[in-house]
Amino acid sequence: MFIYKYHKNLMPKLWNQNNELDKLACQSLKMIAYEFIKYLNIVIGLPITHADIYDVLIHGSCTNYYWDKHSDIDLCIVADLTKLRKKISGINEEQLFNSLVSSWRRNFHIELYGRRVDIKLKDKHDRKNQINPVAGCHYSLFKDTWEIPVVHLSDSDLRQLKRDAYRKYRVIMRQCKYLIKHKMSADFVNAYLVELRNLRNTYMLDYAQQPITSYAIAYKAVRNTGILNKLYKMARTDQSKKYNLV
Repeated sequence: MFIYKYHKNLMPKLWNQNNELDKLACQSLKMIAYEFIKYLNIVIGLPITHADIYDVLIHGSCTNYYWDKHSDIDLCIVADLTKLRKKISGINEEQLFNSLVSSWRRNFHIELYGRRVDIKLKDKHDRKNQINPVAGCHYSLFKDTWEIPVVHLSDSDLRQLKRDAYRKYRVIMRQCKYLIKHKMSADFVNAYLVELRNLRNTYMLDYAQQPITSYAIAYKAVRNTGILNKLYKMARTDQSKKYNLV
């Protein structure tokens, strides 16, 4: 079922009525960023320190009106990764960072107001047409201000976005159901899920100044049905069979 909520206010507890970030939340999120960098430096042994951090941003649904009960707090650490990249030359950077975040989470079960904190690490030199490393509206914790302010969509704009999103939602749901019905291989399912995320990110970058894209709405609505999680589990089960003894 296509369910999409668009609220009048930003995420409670994190923001006040004037869209100002809660001071305790701001401090806590900065400390989380520092602890993650400390973990990379001291525990993992990577050449990155607090001095390399350029800014810490929050973005995604936690900085917009389309948050829901599944929304994480998206934290992006923008740093000078020059030394780090030399150290990991030849390694898939995104996969490595995702693995390190997962490893860190196993040691630190951090939530803010009941919501998980999702961390990304971006190089301050990585820009696309002078846009910050995250697309759409986002908030700088270092400057304690909006870098791209949040905008509440008009009813007419929202209706049009929902119509476009619903068409995309139906296509994605049909594809997901096909994969499940035909019990596609783990390699195929994983490749599809990666492509789905890449498409969402591409839309966000191509329309970086928009408050939200129709593809982001469609992706969130599909995710909230639970079908993507079902595909993840199906792929993991298929992969595990290769190593099972019976």
